[in-house]
Amino acid sequence: MSHRFALGRRRLLSTGLLLPLLGNLPPAVQAHDARVGSLRLAHPYARPTPGGLRTGAVYLKAIHNNGEQDDELLGGSTPRAESVEIHAMRLNQDRMQMRQVERLVVPAQGSVRLRDGEAGHHLMLIGLKQPLRAGERFPLTLRFARAGSVQVEVWVEAAEGAAPADPHAGHAGH
Repeated sequence: MSHRFALGRRRLLSTGLLLPLLGNLPPAVQAHDARVGSLRLAHPYARPTPGGLRTGAVYLKAIHNNGEQDDELLGGSTPRAESVEIHAMRLNQDRMQMRQVERLVVPAQGSVRLRDGEAGHHLMLIGLKQPLRAGERFPLTLRFARAGSVQVEVWVEAAEGAAPADPHAGHAGH
């Protein structure tokens, strides 16, 4: 029976009939990466923004540096916003505080995460030209001191368990 299944699967793959089914996989299975120099950028994503909100945020599961020297994220750009800034969030006396930083060090043989819902870093989209909607994808160019520039595709994904227009689902607090 497993031989029959293998033949059936091979036929589906060879005829391209299985490809449309791949679009229905959950985001973790569809994760996408980009590479530049010794860096690997894992799964750039954003959360949907409510209409009228002029800011949004981009996160990455991780930026991995397999090189022997530190690199630095210097900033980015996208046609979807007027500017892109690197922001740091930290907990200070039970309150989250955010500030812009000029650069983010990606250590040699290490990694950094840009995650929503956590203290740490994210990329702030300033002056959104239109709201970010779940299911959309848009280009973002990131600039690194050593590796140079790389264009990534950002996937707009709703937070699990949150309504797309819920201001707490993404980064509406800015």
